[in-house]
Amino acid sequence: EDADEAEKARQAKVAETMGKLPVDSDGRFKVGTVLRKKFDEEVERDENADANPNVGTEDDDRAEKWIEGKVVDVDKDDADNPLPYSVEFDDGTFEDLAHEELEVWIEARIKHQKTKERRAWEEEMERKRSEREAKLADKEQKAAEKAAEKEAKQLAKVREARDRAAAEAAAAEPTEYARSRPRRETAAVGATTFRDAGGGTLELHPMRKFSPSPPGSGVPGAQPFKLTVSPAAMLVMDLHAHLCTNEVIGYLGGSWDPDTKSLTIERAFPGRGVASGMDVEMDPIAEVELKSQVEAQNMKVVGWYHSHPVFEPTPSGVDINNQLNYQRLFRDESVGVEPFVGFIVGPYDMRLPNQVSSVTAFCAQRLMKAGATEDIPFEVSYGLSDDKDVEPLTVGSMAAVVVQNKSTEGRVNPTELWRPFTTFENFKPGGGPCTKLAKLRASLCARLPAGMSELREEEIMDGLAKTIQTSWGIDLGY
Repeated sequence: EDADEAEKARQAKVAETMGKLPVDSDGRFKVGTVLRKKFDEEVERDENADANPNVGTEDDDRAEKWIEGKVVDVDKDDADNPLPYSVEFDDGTFEDLAHEELEVWIEARIKHQKTKERRAWEEEMERKRSEREAKLADKEQKAAEKAAEKEAKQLAKVREARDRAAAEAAAAEPTEYARSRPRRETAAVGATTFRDAGGGTLELHPMRKFSPSPPGSGVPGAQPFKLTVSPAAMLVMDLHAHLCTNEVIGYLGGSWDPDTKSLTIERAFPGRGVASGMDVEMDPIAEVELKSQVEAQNMKVVGWYHSHPVFEPTPSGVDINNQLNYQRLFRDESVGVEPFVGFIVGPYDMRLPNQVSSVTAFCAQRLMKAGATEDIPFEVSYGLSDDKDVEPLTVGSMAAVVVQNKSTEGRVNPTELWRPFTTFENFKPGGGPCTKLAKLRASLCARLPAGMSELREEEIMDGLAKTIQTSWGIDLGY
């Protein structure tokens, strides 16, 4: 039945084509009807191409070996003539054809035209695909070049600011705090000769890792204590870092359990810093006030945090010095552990893979090597406490940080563009432009407790944005 249907369709197509050719009243084609002559082997080749369109041709020129011709005479007088059609082709040859043979020529012409159309369509699709791929590759290359150029300019600005601050710091009179604090005995290996006013280097020092033994296990090389941080503390640290283009600083309040060697950070307490170049130290007056706030909440100071606004959260020589000083002050002699940790938040590094700030925790050790001391930072692993919601106290603390920084030097402009793309993975930018406000919201949302509804997340972020809008006196569209 399928074969019959196919034959009927073929005959209908032939009839349709024949119907477009001029015929006499007796059904015979008129003289002048244009035909095309095609070699037999080419007819077979076209049939194979129709059966398997993915098979290429060995000689594309042969596919065009069609010869125009026309019917020059029709024998209408002899009804018994089996070859009534006389055809002259442009190559000078003549052929006498029966009515059925004429149908075959017409059918061959249909198949040839279909093959040509299919090949033309495939060539056009291939051309368009090649053009699309070329345009996409060119676009990606230009975007990568632009991103690399912007990153180079950003790093150049950071180096310029660092050098300028270093020159100012070197010429300035050291503060009483800087004069009285402990000095490094030697510079760390690989450090440059560049120093700030307090004698520390401003080169970033890669952190080493502790052994994989459980934290607080007492195994040599293991992390000296187990660290747990609340989402509330992470939120306040990240928010504080986003609000200022200069480095910020604060204390971390919590508890220390010497029996289990467990350090818990419950809240972050933003402070006022004294910045010089690429480092920051706690303002002495603010330090006293901050300790009182921590104690008023029935907590102990168990750590500190600061920001690296536009570069990676890796400790500098100054950061390591400060960490060692803090550790000596808070050392627990009963277990021989220094339960004090430093956090660094990197909010606006152009090389971040997404909108979430990079945060690292570290401690430091002073080791003897070849008769000299070497101060080594170690990365501290930590877990997050299982808070189900952000209590009103935390939301209030976040609002207080915003109000506290409304007049601070270096306050960010939330509507300012952070970077012209949202993601940056495998050296390829992706997504649309991202403002600093959008970056802040995305980073804080990532630190909200797991399981919180999207409605609650939006409620908290919108409330925070409205606080920025009203207290800072800027229009954010809320």
